[in-house]
Amino acid sequence: MLRHLAILLLLLHWPFWRLCAQIPSDPLPLRFHPVQQLIQQGQFDSVAVLLDQLPASDTTSFWAHLFRYQNARNLRRHKTAFRLARRAQHKLEALTFQQRQWLEIQSAEAAFNRRKRELALEHLDQFQKLRQQHKINDSALVIYAKFVESLSYGLYGDHRGQPAATALLGVIQRCQQYPQALPYLHGQVFRRLGNLMRISADFDGATNYYQQELQLYQIHYPADHFETAVAHYSLGNIAYELMAYQTALDHYRQTYHVWKDHFKPSATYLRYLTEAMGDMYWELNIPDSAIYFYDLAVNKSDAPSQNPLSIQMKRGDSLLVQKDYRQALNTYTDALAFRREIYGAKHAMTGACQSQIAKTHYRKGQLTTALQAYQRAITMLVVDFDDSTSMADPQPNMEVLSEQYLLEALAGKTITLRDIYRADPSSVHLQNAWQTAQRAVQMLQQLRSSPLSDPAKLFWTQKYYFLFEIAIELAYAQFPEEETFIAAALPLIESSKALLLHNQLRSEQEISFHNLSEKILEEEKQLKKNINEYSVKINREEQLCERANQRKLSTWQKELQQHKLQYRQFLQQLATQHPKYYALRHQNPTIQLADVRERLLTTDSSAVLICFESEAHLYLLAIDQQRGIRRRIAKASLLLSQLATFLSAVQNIEQIYQQPEQNFRQFTKTSYWLYQHLLADLFKQMGTATKHWYWIPDRLLYPLPMACLLTEAVSVGQKRDFRPLPYLLRQHHFTHSPSLGSLMLHQNNPPSNDQRTYTGFAPAQFPAELPSLRWNQAEVREAQALWSGEAYFGPQATKAAFLQSDYRSTIEHLATHAVLDHAQPMRSHILFEGLDSSDHLFVYELYAKALNADLVILNACQTNSGAWTIGEGMVGLEQAFRYAGCNSLLTNSWAVDDQAAAQLTQYLFEGLHAGSAKDIALSGAQERYLSTAEPAYRHPYFWAGLRLSGAPHPLPRTNQGNHNWWVLIGIALLIGALYFFIRPRSIQKS
Repeated sequence: MLRHLAILLLLLHWPFWRLCAQIPSDPLPLRFHPVQQLIQQGQFDSVAVLLDQLPASDTTSFWAHLFRYQNARNLRRHKTAFRLARRAQHKLEALTFQQRQWLEIQSAEAAFNRRKRELALEHLDQFQKLRQQHKINDSALVIYAKFVESLSYGLYGDHRGQPAATALLGVIQRCQQYPQALPYLHGQVFRRLGNLMRISADFDGATNYYQQELQLYQIHYPADHFETAVAHYSLGNIAYELMAYQTALDHYRQTYHVWKDHFKPSATYLRYLTEAMGDMYWELNIPDSAIYFYDLAVNKSDAPSQNPLSIQMKRGDSLLVQKDYRQALNTYTDALAFRREIYGAKHAMTGACQSQIAKTHYRKGQLTTALQAYQRAITMLVVDFDDSTSMADPQPNMEVLSEQYLLEALAGKTITLRDIYRADPSSVHLQNAWQTAQRAVQMLQQLRSSPLSDPAKLFWTQKYYFLFEIAIELAYAQFPEEETFIAAALPLIESSKALLLHNQLRSEQEISFHNLSEKILEEEKQLKKNINEYSVKINREEQLCERANQRKLSTWQKELQQHKLQYRQFLQQLATQHPKYYALRHQNPTIQLADVRERLLTTDSSAVLICFESEAHLYLLAIDQQRGIRRRIAKASLLLSQLATFLSAVQNIEQIYQQPEQNFRQFTKTSYWLYQHLLADLFKQMGTATKHWYWIPDRLLYPLPMACLLTEAVSVGQKRDFRPLPYLLRQHHFTHSPSLGSLMLHQNNPPSNDQRTYTGFAPAQFPAELPSLRWNQAEVREAQALWSGEAYFGPQATKAAFLQSDYRSTIEHLATHAVLDHAQPMRSHILFEGLDSSDHLFVYELYAKALNADLVILNACQTNSGAWTIGEGMVGLEQAFRYAGCNSLLTNSWAVDDQAAAQLTQYLFEGLHAGSAKDIALSGAQERYLSTAEPAYRHPYFWAGLRLSGAPHPLPRTNQGNHNWWVLIGIALLIGALYFFIRPRSIQKS
């Protein structure tokens, strides 16, 4: 009995002994755990309060000192932190070796933060000696030491940036291996890396690290935390330098929300922030807000950070907003004289000031004077252009001092000439206005082809989108013949649409140029980086005006010119040796009418219908192989009201059930009215032989469901029955696209025949606020029965399963829920199995994927809706899948009825499996649904929201079909062989 008891005690003691063996030799006392937790959460003010409440016996302990130092550093109180570190040095002998290592490395950090480099290096040496004597394996200490050691490679402005970057990357790797690493430390590493990238003009790299810093703080810290605001400020500065002004302003707003309560009004960084916000509002043409923040920057500062000339220009801007044109002109004229004296007449700063003088004359209504002033600004901004006649424009091959300022001057000249033509509609004024409008658009295209970032390109497109509107208006008057107008307008309209999407699809094709060596690609990247670096340096120095270092400026300008020359020579060599890559990457292709007819309209039954929306008109262009037709429709209130009533009649499910007769009358009346007002004449002239339409809508007509427009009037007394109505889908098939360019790129990228056929997802568990889906699993099973491939149901239909697939299915089928976020469209998402947000597939995640499917079916609510962006289109799930590279999509314009969606999808799959083109299969599925559905489910709400976009070609023939033929051939050969061997025996026996 005693022996059994002893064994039992030993067994009970063994796990306790093992557990004790894993406790560190110097554990954190329990009473300090709340302090550590608060630091982990970024609640530094609460840490200070908690530390002050410690018992007297703890106030001088190692842990109290460690947390006091960390908290002072985290609060950026570097003097206090340095004093704490120095005071602790007197107690080193009384501490353990591990504690002494901690104190030495924090003393080194404190010295670095106080710019006491020699002292910091002494502490680093002491730390290394202690480490060599006693190798203590403390992961947190190792990470901390590696971070502080990286500081020894130089501060942010040091030229030894590369060693620092290498060391910091090592710290990040260790932080990822040790999840308990402090978010503050991890974030500071990302920030330093971002700063190093920014100094070297690697703006993409800087943005990447700043975004990682921001995401880290957003996970661990409160939304209004100071460090989160700093991360936003860094991202705003990068966007500012890349001229992505709206993005910069969004980040600055997040920063200002925190800093205004953290800093004194006269604080330097708050002054920098308010000045930058004023600049952003001014660039975005919101002058009232710009003046407000400029006033904050000047009035609440002891010494303005900007130079006197900048303040003078902002004063002129303020007077211009207040319509005090006389004082504004005087201010700008003084500024112009000052800039001439400092920079000379041929300089970007001088030309920019002259443009403001021209703008003031324009605002006063002095069109002729404004035109002359804009012309003077243009001559200042182009090196080899001195033609002061107002009808002359610089040629594309001339040397430009600033593309942005020249674009601003050309845009102002365009508006002025347009207004002169409106006041006196003579052919001379029309020709001059049209010529300058073309040059201004060309300048915008040239800017968008430069090494600017995508957000910057989109910003400039949005800022000068009115140039496209003016050019189309002038072309409509300049070319009365329909074919000539379409030939002139089509490239302009196409250039205004889906800029970033087109860039992304072209980038995917660039990847296919595997014969390009890494050396060539790296050389191209480095040349662009050098140009950006010196451009930023020169711009910053020139802002100092008379305080600028002219010797430094002269050196940098020579370097910049040398790098630009090298880049031009590189491009010439690239064009000769790799012409296809050069054309795709560096030329700015425009879609011409001949391209559309040759590459897209390959059959007599196909045509293109394009909508372009200006402030006052809708322009509709219909093009087939033989003819082109144009229409200009005023955006009158009647059109807007009819469209709103029609969309409500189609989408409002409550009205459909509660007021069925009224809904039927509203739908039939407005549907026919819209067809007659918008399309009837175009379709009549194009003829009944045209069946397949590529529909390129614009903002107002984007949500219009073409399939359910009525081609004939419905009598008032007609019985309510939606099945026999004369829908447009019974005459035509429609394929949507955001632009012709993206459509052509999809057309040129047909799927290969060796792909798997189908991958389907049908989750079952959703958040409580969403209805359950009773038919989605049956929908996927029926689809899988037609196609080879894989299907995931219920617990298997996870986001991880989707992300881990090889993205090479011909069909990707998602039968689930989708959530549309109008305020933040990048947060719109598709739901997979699971209730947590980590189980959602967000729009921003899709932008980083490569989805090579030929057809993606998003059978969920509002999957082709989102937020409309000028120059880009509808930002949402549909666009995200386009960015990911899929050739075509089937999406929904409004809420989806589960059962109706499943039935429609089944009919669609059967049509596709039979070999029909996608647009024909969709129309056939809608027709078949109308003929089989119960009367209560025939309303267009249940079937008209399903929309095809992208390439309409049939799905590729799969190996399965070939396999069936080989099976039949094999059976025939087997029968023949049996007959051959059996027949002789029969003859012998007889």
